[in-house]
Amino acid sequence: MLSNRLFWAGLAGILVWLADQPTVAGYNPLVEMLWDPGILKLPAWDAFVLLFSWVVTTLFCHFVFFTIQRMRHRTKGANC
Repeated sequence: MLSNRLFWAGLAGILVWLADQPTVAGYNPLVEMLWDPGILKLPAWDAFVLLFSWVVTTLFCHFVFFTIQRMRHRTKGANC
């Protein structure tokens, strides 16, 4: 599991996604949204936007990891 690029992309996607949420002087809208109404009572559009933004972030991280892996593979092949 530790060598799975998709696992690491999902983990990085969560970290980047959480760090990217806007905050204003002690107000964190993401925590407020998930805590106050609760995750099961989120409006459908808000839940979709949160899920979609996480998926896009995860796919971007997967692309970055894939590119790094390809570059490492090419440099190893050139050194042989």
